[in-house]
Amino acid sequence: LSEIVAVSAFGKSIAFESVIQNTSEGSITVNLQSSDNQIVTLSLYDIAGREVLKQEAQSNGTSTKFWIPVSQFAKGIYMLKAGSQGEAIVRKVRL
Repeated sequence: LSEIVAVSAFGKSIAFESVIQNTSEGSITVNLQSSDNQIVTLSLYDIAGREVLKQEAQSNGTSTKFWIPVSQFAKGIYMLKAGSQGEAIVRKVRL
């Protein structure tokens, strides 16, 4: 269901650890690995490239966890983009 579609990283300080869909709760839990204590931004884009959700969290230097409510979004393919300090990774998800 999910796969990495793009990576733009210079120091490899951020990576997807897991993306878990919970259909009964209408949510996605995203766990990111991060090597630095930094602000991490997670955005969800629809297939037309519109940003439909954006969250920020402080990394603890090893991981960052996001909980995304997705029940309000139409079913389809979306892109999850995680970024920090000029680095970004993108992963496709199907809702």
